[in-house]
Amino acid sequence: MSTGLVIHKALYGTGSTTVDVTTTVASKVKDGVLSFTVSPTTLNVDDPAPGQLKQLDIVYTVNDGSKNELMKKDNDIV
Repeated sequence: MSTGLVIHKALYGTGSTTVDVTTTVASKVKDGVLSFTVSPTTLNVDDPAPGQLKQLDIVYTVNDGSKNELMKKDNDIV
């Protein structure tokens, strides 16, 4: 049985202009905690929509529970 925080999908961008950052976000989980500021730099990607406000959408589970979704905008802390 797997426990803890599991990242299933993470997309960053705006509208239909998004990039998959699942691997990067999953790598930021430390001791079951995810904490970073949303930006292209922290997500290791080129800005998918320069000059526009982007959003990070994360689908995750905790302790094999039901899937949850978290949405944060640029410069928000996850």
